[in-house]
Amino acid sequence: MNEVVEFKSIIPAIPSHIKLVSREGILAMEDALKQAFDSDDSGEWEESFPCVHRFSLGIYCREIHIPAGHIVIGKLHKFEHLNVISKGHVTCLTEFGIDEYRAPHTFISKPGTKRVVYAHEDTIWAGFFPAETENPDDVEAKIICKNYAEFDAHAALTDKTKEKLLCGQQ
Repeated sequence: MNEVVEFKSIIPAIPSHIKLVSREGILAMEDALKQAFDSDDSGEWEESFPCVHRFSLGIYCREIHIPAGHIVIGKLHKFEHLNVISKGHVTCLTEFGIDEYRAPHTFISKPGTKRVVYAHEDTIWAGFFPAETENPDDVEAKIICKNYAEFDAHAALTDKTKEKLLCGQQ
């Protein structure tokens, strides 16, 4: 399977001149999916793939269930984090390339990785993050960037400053 062709056939609204394996491609696919939901608000889109939130001993687990044949666009994370795919089979496109994962699979996601995920099978995917609170919105505000410009500014910070931010120190 040529995965890039597969993604273009799933989301045909992407202009042919846009290279999918790029930030521009990821954002174009995200826009196309939002338009498919006929909404600029991602709320309806996110409700289609609800997350299960779990907390234990300062760790937040964000688990999503993706039905076979569906595409989701992941969040843009500030920090590396652990991922576990406990069920399913997915193809993931990022600005760095295309990966295919079959459960069971555990890996570390690097900072700034935003994925377009196509589920070949019903899939359960969990990400694990440090948490000072048991409020998912508060944790997300600390670990997620709203866009690539925000991530680039975060990436320019020193490692010491990032460590303080992650640990809740000022």
